[in-house]
Amino acid sequence: MSLRALRSLSFSTRRFSEQQQRKEGGLEILREIQERGLKDQATAGFEKLLKSNSSFSVYLGFDPTANSLHIGSLQTLALFRIFQRYGYQTILLAGGATGMIGDPSGRTKDRQLQDVTTIKENVRQISESLSIIANSSIPAGGKAALLLNNADWYNGFAVLDFLRDVGRHFRLATLLSRDSVRSRLESGGGLSFTEFSYQLLQAHDFWTLYSSYGCRVQIGGSDQWGNIISGCDYITRRLKHERDQTENPSQNKNNVESNDVMNRCESEAEGLTCPLLTDSAGNKIGKS
Repeated sequence: MSLRALRSLSFSTRRFSEQQQRKEGGLEILREIQERGLKDQATAGFEKLLKSNSSFSVYLGFDPTANSLHIGSLQTLALFRIFQRYGYQTILLAGGATGMIGDPSGRTKDRQLQDVTTIKENVRQISESLSIIANSSIPAGGKAALLLNNADWYNGFAVLDFLRDVGRHFRLATLLSRDSVRSRLESGGGLSFTEFSYQLLQAHDFWTLYSSYGCRVQIGGSDQWGNIISGCDYITRRLKHERDQTENPSQNKNNVESNDVMNRCESEAEGLTCPLLTDSAGNKIGKS
C-alpha cells in the first residue's frame, strides 16, 4: 500500500474533550459506521458498551502474509480510524507469531508456510506502514495508536504451558462449529492441526491486550468473525475461572467447562466486523 493511501486516512480536526469524545462516540459512532457501510456483524453487548461512556481500548491485527498492506486493508483501517477520532485508545497488532501458523479463514486449503526470515521481514515492512497510521494525522484530543507485535508474548511461551493455561478454556465442539473450521473439514483437503490452533492464538492475543491494555473490542474483516468470537468467549471463561478460584479455591476446577458460562457471566469483550472488499467474482482481495 502506498504512503499516499495511508496518509489519506485523515481526520476532522474538531476538538473534543475526552469525556465529550466518549459521549459522542456512544451516541454517534454506530451511526457513522452504518452510514459508511462499515458494519457487518457485532456482538450482542457491543452497542451497550459504546453507550456506557466507558474508557477502553480497541484493537486491529494484521498477519505478515505479505510484505505490504493492500487495498482491502482500507476497509478495516477506516473503521479503526473512526474509533481513534472519537478518543479511544487504539492498538495495531502485527502478527509476528500468528503469521508463523496461518489463518484458515476464507481459504480452501492450507497456507504455504513461510520461513522465519521472510516473516520477520514482512513484519518489519508492515510495521512501518502501521507506524504511519498510528502516528500521523491525529486529531486534536485524539490518541496515537499503540503498535505491538504478538511475537513479544509468544516467544518463550512453552507449548505445555499454552495447552495447560490457555487450551483448557476452549470447548472442542465450539471450535469445530466455526465457519472457517467447518468449511475446511467439509472440503476434500481437510484442516491441519497447525491452522486449527490459529483461533486459540488469536483469542489469547485478545486476552493479553485485555489484561495489559484494557482492550475490550476487537475489530476486523467479516472473515474474522469466528476468531473474534473465540476471543470474546475465552476472555469471559478465563475471567469466570479466575473469579471462581479466588472466591472458592476448593471448587472443582472443571467448572470452567460449563457450556452456559456466557449466560451467567457478563461479557467483558466485544467484537465488530466490517464487510470485505471483494473482486467481481466475490473473492476477498487480500495480501495473499
